Amino acid sequence: MKKIIALLLSMMMVLSMAACGKKDGDGGDSQSGFQRGTIENGIYTNTFVGIGCQLSDDWTYYTDEQLAELSGVVAESSEEMQKAMEDGKSTYDMFASAMEGLVTINVVYEDLGALYGKLLDEAGWTECQISVSNSLDEYLIQDLLLQDAKIDLFGVGERMITAKSEPVFGGVYKLVAIEEPDGTVIPKIKVSENVEKITIPHFKKVYRLFGRDTGKAIADYITVHDETVDDTKGLTIFDPMATWKRKDVYNFEARELLVPIFKNGKRVYDCPPLEEIKAYCAQQVDTLWDEVKRFDYPHKYYVDLSDKLWDIQQCLLRTSQM
Repeated sequence: MKKIIALLLSMMMVLSMAACGKKDGDGGDSQSGFQRGTIENGIYTNTFVGIGCQLSDDWTYYTDEQLAELSGVVAESSEEMQKAMEDGKSTYDMFASAMEGLVTINVVYEDLGALYGKLLDEAGWTECQISVSNSLDEYLIQDLLLQDAKIDLFGVGERMITAKSEPVFGGVYKLVAIEEPDGTVIPKIKVSENVEKITIPHFKKVYRLFGRDTGKAIADYITVHDETVDDTKGLTIFDPMATWKRKDVYNFEARELLVPIFKNGKRVYDCPPLEEIKAYCAQQVDTLWDEVKRFDYPHKYYVDLSDKLWDIQQCLLRTSQM
């Protein structure tokens, strides 16, 4: 009968593993492979389950005495830990904390039965998946992947909506146009002393420009609703916040991004299945250059205005000062 190993790793999060040992009666010294992890020069290594981590000086590793207080199990050797696990007790192999205990990493063997030193794939448990969650952000996930952590699923919650740098997400509706009964659209603008808060007026379209040779996104291009982008010829785009920054775009494809959801009070759009949304999102992210996607000092991805839309905005700004 197969025995299952479950390993819990938490950084204010939980990571679960399972492994399979030999069948009863296979023979051989099947239990001799189990070893506790080691800590040397701030580096934790556990060759038995194939994990490890290197922590900065801000982190403090717990001693064996402190680990025993956490679990109520005294296991100073690999043999004692294995015996405790065979008795169905949870035992800590490593526990580290930082920020006065607000952030922790720990490795726990829990309710394992017999341990035989088999890793998941070697044991034939290729369908088992490892998941982590709780306060994950892009930096933690990146570090785990760089350390070759064998993780299949990342559960990201509150930090998907906000981030440390932007703890509050503010969203406000602003009037950009009025449609008259005859269908005439009258553009409107909000003026502010803060340039970034000045709205872009009118009923608009949004295009994304892709290089035909690379498939990568060049920039987004906002136009008035009645404009079309002719991608059979070159186009000059400019930064609306710094108009002297101009770029000639050629050999590109313009794709309109916005699709109607409601028309005349009726829904005209069917939401795709979740897997289709996921695949589309991954595909679109892949069209961005790596320089734009990096976490530190990324290149700016530009969102530019058409000449017509820019002129309308500037005209409304000048009129508001009269």
